[in-house]
Amino acid sequence: MISANEDALRLVHPILLSALQSSTCLTNVEMLDTRRGSKTIVWIDREGQRKFLHSQIDPIAEANKVAATHLTHDRPRRVLLIGHGAGYIVRAVEPRALELWVLAANLPLLLFVCDHIDISDLFLKPNIRWLFGSPSEIHSQLTALLSS
Repeated sequence: MISANEDALRLVHPILLSALQSSTCLTNVEMLDTRRGSKTIVWIDREGQRKFLHSQIDPIAEANKVAATHLTHDRPRRVLLIGHGAGYIVRAVEPRALELWVLAANLPLLLFVCDHIDISDLFLKPNIRWLFGSPSEIHSQLTALLSS
């Protein structure tokens, strides 16, 4: 894990860090450079076909376009983002929401990202909440956040 990610998790999200350290590593993903120099995640399916999680050209612009398209009104109080990818969509949505809840249901993918990309800034932002664990744990976290 990139040391900045580990340090941020240890400081702000020690339970998430422990869960990530207990996760198994993914063997069917790759991190590739895009044409604009950022990284993109590639899933390799059972037939060996490559599936890109982000744009192969400019995933940052892609994320900004998605966020601008779907969050066009006043800054919403809460946004639930299902998945985190390589962090681009989280970075694009965060300034457009008062609170951003990121459902990290695939901890091995988050571990893979933490091994390859510095997303420590996302762990340190106080308006980003990370939801993770078993379905019942995620349900409890969502219930607690919704009642606050």
